[in-house]
Order: sequence, then C-alpha cells, then structure tokens
Amino acid sequence: MIFFLNFVLFISLFALLIGFFSLKQKRHSNLEDINALKKRRKEESKKKIIQFLNERGRIKNNDVEKLAEVADTTATQYLQELEDEGLIVQKGKEGHAVFYVAKK
Repeated sequence: MIFFLNFVLFISLFALLIGFFSLKQKRHSNLEDINALKKRRKEESKKKIIQFLNERGRIKNNDVEKLAEVADTTATQYLQELEDEGLIVQKGKEGHAVFYVAKK
C-alpha cells in the first residue's frame, strides 16, 4: 500500500513538472510571436514613411505619429533609424522647425 501511494505521488509530481515545462515553452513561443509581430509592424511603418516622403517630399514627426499610429517617442525612433540607415535627412534644428526629406 505504501509503495502504491509513493508511486502515485511520484507520477503526480512528474505530471506537474511536465505541465510546468510545457507552459514555460509555450510562453516563450508566444513572446517570439509577439516580437516578430512588433518587428513586422515597425518595418511596415518605416515603408509607409518612405512612401509618404516620396509622395509629398517631406515628413514631420506628427505625420509619422498619425501615419503609423504610434506615440511621439516611437515616431522619433523610426525617423532616427531611417536617418541612421541613410534613407532620410533631418532639416531644421529642433521643435516644430524639424522635418525630414529623402536622401538624394
């Protein structure tokens, strides 16, 4: 009888461990999916910015906020990345005078 109870206890603990590790693996997989989605959305937004620039000749931070439906800091980050990639150039020094054009 004691052997049977120990065996049941062992099987129960083993099942709990399997469940724990499968949940941990699933959570990791979900995070990878979320990160891939964020990266894809960011690249799509940057393409929209370039398309906007090609159509209108210039773009401001507020335009990016509306176009990509992102916050001010995210819009600034996207513009900075495009500038670092050599695709756009900042004109103006600060504030409302700042806008971006396509690099020639």
